[in-house]
Amino acid sequence: AHSRVWRTAGLHDMIVLDEPTANMDEAGARRIEEVILELNALGTTVLWINHDLAQVKRVASKVVVVDGGVPYCGPPSEMPPQIAETRAGVVV
Repeated sequence: AHSRVWRTAGLHDMIVLDEPTANMDEAGARRIEEVILELNALGTTVLWINHDLAQVKRVASKVVVVDGGVPYCGPPSEMPPQIAETRAGVVV
């Protein structure tokens, strides 16, 4: 999966990933996280749909919650505690 992501680097200002680490082992998920961070460092905006808040907090610079009745947009470090209960978010 990450080879397809790399091929998009430099071609697009933004890419959308829908749970790219779902059902992966931890090593594979960490590698995808690295690729996401590298793409972002190269100037690509990564819109990443994810339900794993621990992963969101490790990787995201901005979170937009779109489900669960607790609207939020901002850095993961400032998410209200109620969001942890929704386990739903979109990472930018």
